[in-house]
Amino acid sequence: MRNQTQRSHINLNKLSILVMALVFIACNVDVSNVGDVFEAGSKGERNGSVGFRDNAPNSLSGAGFGRPIQNNPNQILGNVTPPIDQRSVITQADVFITDNNRLEFDCELGSPFNGVVISDCLEVRQTALSGYTAPNQGTWGYAPNTAEFLEVSTFYNSRVSVEDFLTRQVTSKAITGTAVDNDTSIPTTYLTTTPSFWFSSDNPETPTLKVLSHCTRPTKPAFYSSSFEICMGPADNITDGFGNTPFSSFNYSEDLTILNHELGHVFSYTMFNQRNLAAGTALGIDRRVTFGGDFYSEIDAISEGFSDWYAYLRSNRLEVFDWIGTILPSVRRPVSETSELHPNFVTDDSTSRVKYPDFLTFDTSDVSTPVEDTHFGGQIISHFLVHMEDEIESICGVSDSGAKEIIFQLVQETLAELGDLTSNGRDSSAVDRINLIEEASTEWVTKNAPPNFRSFSQGFARHFLRIVNSTAVCNNVNFGQDRLEQILDQHGLLLFKTYNEDGSNAATGHAGANTSVTSLNRVNSVLLPKSALKIDDRSGQPSQGYYILDDPSVLANILNELQSAGKTTIDQRGNSNLVSVANSNKNSKVSPGEVIAVALNLYNDSNVTMGGIQVLANDWDHVKVDGGETKMCNTFEDAFPSLSQNGAPADPVVPTDGDCGFITQENGLQLTEANETVAPICFIRKPGAQTSWVSQEEYKEFTSTVDADCLMGGDNRNECFFRPIPGADIAWYSKIDANKNWPETFDPATAAAPTFTAGNVLLFEVSEKLPPGTTVNCRLRARFTNCDDCWHDSANGDDDYLDYEYAGADPFRVFNIQFLVLE
Repeated sequence: MRNQTQRSHINLNKLSILVMALVFIACNVDVSNVGDVFEAGSKGERNGSVGFRDNAPNSLSGAGFGRPIQNNPNQILGNVTPPIDQRSVITQADVFITDNNRLEFDCELGSPFNGVVISDCLEVRQTALSGYTAPNQGTWGYAPNTAEFLEVSTFYNSRVSVEDFLTRQVTSKAITGTAVDNDTSIPTTYLTTTPSFWFSSDNPETPTLKVLSHCTRPTKPAFYSSSFEICMGPADNITDGFGNTPFSSFNYSEDLTILNHELGHVFSYTMFNQRNLAAGTALGIDRRVTFGGDFYSEIDAISEGFSDWYAYLRSNRLEVFDWIGTILPSVRRPVSETSELHPNFVTDDSTSRVKYPDFLTFDTSDVSTPVEDTHFGGQIISHFLVHMEDEIESICGVSDSGAKEIIFQLVQETLAELGDLTSNGRDSSAVDRINLIEEASTEWVTKNAPPNFRSFSQGFARHFLRIVNSTAVCNNVNFGQDRLEQILDQHGLLLFKTYNEDGSNAATGHAGANTSVTSLNRVNSVLLPKSALKIDDRSGQPSQGYYILDDPSVLANILNELQSAGKTTIDQRGNSNLVSVANSNKNSKVSPGEVIAVALNLYNDSNVTMGGIQVLANDWDHVKVDGGETKMCNTFEDAFPSLSQNGAPADPVVPTDGDCGFITQENGLQLTEANETVAPICFIRKPGAQTSWVSQEEYKEFTSTVDADCLMGGDNRNECFFRPIPGADIAWYSKIDANKNWPETFDPATAAAPTFTAGNVLLFEVSEKLPPGTTVNCRLRARFTNCDDCWHDSANGDDDYLDYEYAGADPFRVFNIQFLVLE
């Protein structure tokens, strides 16, 4: 199975609706004389001879030189529309491309890290199957409008962006050195002993970032993290609904903000995994985690926001994708409230900024229609970073480039800490500050406590106080905690009550002195109680509290999407085939042998927009082994099941290892907790005079089912009959408006029959051996980002819950969802 995670910056589903209206614009622009626009020599350096426009080898300075596109064409030409003659956008002055015999580049750091090199860290080819383009008479002089010309141009712009990234990493180390302390999240060895500034040390076979200038994949432009590949190429994947590709003459590589956006994904992915790469030898295996995915999640939105900001950093323009935006205006995105793309109700006034969670679905090209897409949600991050940069420049008295270096450093510190699979979080830490313990860290980063807007903004602020405020980085100026919090709040990102400096370790996480947020600074960042999230029980809603999708064609598409995104959806018996949907019967009920998709009908019972809703179906600590039998604890808010229904008995006053009141601190791995376990979420009602809920293993024994007849061949007897499918056991919803459910938030007209996607449904597999009439209870957990008691422990001064508590119930809403199996 391919482990293929891709990220594309353009919402093509929406574009397919808009494209017919845009074809007229694209096809009625006179571009016949664009190539001769500078014949009169009206643009500075283009005065005089225009012989350079052929880019012939004999017009270049010598070996290794060429003329690429160095700015977006509309920055050079003004108000023009693709297609263009590329001769018109190359500069008279040539530049050095490479002295290699192919378009390859070695990553080498400068002073004081000279000699730290990763060979062939970057290469550019036209397609994955293309050969390597060779120099032309020793130069890189290829005629404009040829594939080779754009390939060389793509290489040059990729190379200078990678060089910029490497330089900023060195600068980050220098900034850390001038901070008040050295408690850095950036691994101290990442530039020296273990060159983890690039994907090489743990994956020597694929240290090369491959950028394809004429990529043939169907999804582009995109970064594929599994193959470490950027897919650019012609816009022939945008159709008009009739199979036509009206924009195929446009190549995404022409728009440098697109290229730098995709490189931003590479760099954020690298920074998120820097501690994992530095510790690769100690971990013994290739440990890294994807920074985002193909479906909506807040970690993905953060990646999109950073990538937009990085594209802005490289261009210093307040809009990204502005060259392709000349033919597709709807794809342009602003990075600042001062951009003219914004409607007049968005300004840089403190009350009118792009903020969380209201702007999660905000499309400047159509402000009346919310769209659940990570690219739009990411605008909150990009706008915050640009705003923060302006404030640093003003208050600290640093240059624009200096402010950008500081922002980059803070993002790098934040991502390195949040993505740490070693669980230390900081180089100075002797304990697991974050993500529980190393053995369970992947579960935390991807499911139990993945990065979201809250953890990103809290981490950014925590490192800001350490690195910037009143230090040499800020020219020893007191930036001020209050000002920092006010800026965060203007974007709705003051979602935390303490800065959580002491981390989330079970032993030390409440032992340190944490900086508290000044509550008066929280004006826009409204926190809701977790009780505001509920199952919609209003009249006219599905009585069972959820929607079921069991159309085999829809399910097949969902499974294929999950597989292409690198999710584990195989049948768990070691077979390479997807879980079979052959028995799914399209009756919106649960039948033996089916695969079903389930979406909870969640309702926001408050007067404030709720953001970042996440539903989990993974194993958690909700059971007790009593008399050799695994029973559901009844110690949660709904007291289900009762003792008479086979609920686990009450704990002692002081619970110990194995009791319901004791939450595992090692995710049930039984490293030191011999009696603790995490359990699958689904139990079965055992037939009899009285309701009795039993584990699937108990039900297996009751029905004399043999292992071979279990799902997964009996590998996990507690998932013998009914199981969440790994890789499809987490669902995300961007937001739910006040006093609405999710379908009503996005399309009230079709709310009675909503459309769900692979990212916001949970998939379950039902055994053929499960008799009709059986009732299955699955214990799901849910929470949301702007929640108060999902993150803050009121018993400990509103400090963050400790990591181990995310193996339990306290930070979540617990929903017992029951399925009746029918013929």
